[in-house]
Amino acid sequence: MNKRSNRLRPFYVDLQKWIDAGCPNDSDVFSTNVGICANLDNWQSRHKSIEFDLSDSLYSSFRDAGLSQNYPFCNRDDYWTENHWTNKKRLAWVKEHAQ
Repeated sequence: MNKRSNRLRPFYVDLQKWIDAGCPNDSDVFSTNVGICANLDNWQSRHKSIEFDLSDSLYSSFRDAGLSQNYPFCNRDDYWTENHWTNKKRLAWVKEHAQ
């Protein structure tokens, strides 16, 4: 696991727990209305002890995998109409990175 992935792992573990719980709408951290990036921002705002912004690491990990940093799991138009948390590519990415 590279340093960037290691930094993001606690976020992915928490996100995967939320997914495994059925993506409950009453979460005070995660939202079904947005994808990984905005959920990372929400998560990080709850974890003030993290001394660095993880967004750059997230975007870099998408680029390193050959994905678009802005819309890695679908195209821009589909992003605004899809159910983010039924997208198989997004779910697989989270699961892989939470391990």
